Order: sequence, then C-alpha cells, then structure tokens
Amino acid sequence: MQATPQTVYPLGSITKTVTAAAALRLAELGDLDLDAPIQESCPAFPEKGHPITARQLLAHVAGIRHYDYRRFDEDLLNKKSYATLEDAMGKFSEDPLVAEPGSQYHYSSWGYVVLVCAIEGASDLSYAEAIQRDVLKPAGMESTRLDEVQDIIPRRARGYSLLDDGSWGNSGCFDASDRYPQAAW
Repeated sequence: MQATPQTVYPLGSITKTVTAAAALRLAELGDLDLDAPIQESCPAFPEKGHPITARQLLAHVAGIRHYDYRRFDEDLLNKKSYATLEDAMGKFSEDPLVAEPGSQYHYSSWGYVVLVCAIEGASDLSYAEAIQRDVLKPAGMESTRLDEVQDIIPRRARGYSLLDDGSWGNSGCFDASDRYPQAAW
C-alpha cells in the first residue's frame, strides 16, 4: 500500500520527547519534583545507593542501563505482554547502575520506564491518560495513540527488515508494553 497523509507511523524513540513533555508539565504544575529522589513518586523502583531524580532520567544521566544487546530477543524484540510498567521494570530494576547518577551521560530507554512510573505516581493517572491530558490534547494531536500490539490500527505503516538472503521482508511484531514511555506512540 502506498503511503498517504493518513498513514500512521510509529514514533519510535521520539516517544521519549512526548514522555518528557508530560513530565515537565507535571513539574510546571507542581505535581512532580524533578530533583526529589525518584522513589517519592515511584516507590516501585528500588534505591540504588545514590539518589536518582526525574531530572537525571530526563537527561540520560541516571546510570540506568540501556538495552542489553546480548539479550536482543528479550530486551528489543519483546514478545511478553506486561500488565503494568511496574511489571516491565522487572527487566532491569535489579541491575546495578552503569554509572553513579549525574556523573556521565548514558542513553537509557529503560530510564524512561522509571520516569513514567514517577509520572503515574505524581499524576494519579495511567501513562496513556497523562499523555492524553498533558501533551496530545493541548497539541491537538487527535490521531496519536498508544501502539498496543493487540489493537487493529487502520492505515498503520509496517516496517521492513533485510533478510539473510539479501531480500526484504516484513518486520516481525513485538509487544511494546515493556516500553510504552520510550517507543510506543
């Protein structure tokens, strides 16, 4: 099918910008303290010996690891459905930090899962509800939606992958319930 102005594309990691806008809106409203230990709004994330803040998560300096490419299928091509983001945090929350928070830049998609736990705690809304209220609705983004694997999304673009034989094929499907805040709008 040919792409048209109505074709729906996944935002991928641009989703982090949408998530960041929601966090900053909550900070503007006084509901999320960007410099408080993250456990104040996300008690499900274990303490790591050094305080981690929403500001550090936003800037990728919290020391939380990124995907482990040695566990490519588990970390990137997720097939498991997670009922909550707190459940999804189990993939990385017990891992040691890769650096002391604030000491170095380390791109971390998983850090945004922790950030959303804080957004949910600070707003008393689900992630999707907070994004709708604080980002999408004010921006007039009426067609933007969470990319839930079980949903039929009309006009959704599908990715392609280079196959071992050098030809192109449809990309496989994965369940984004472990990464809504980082790559699933």
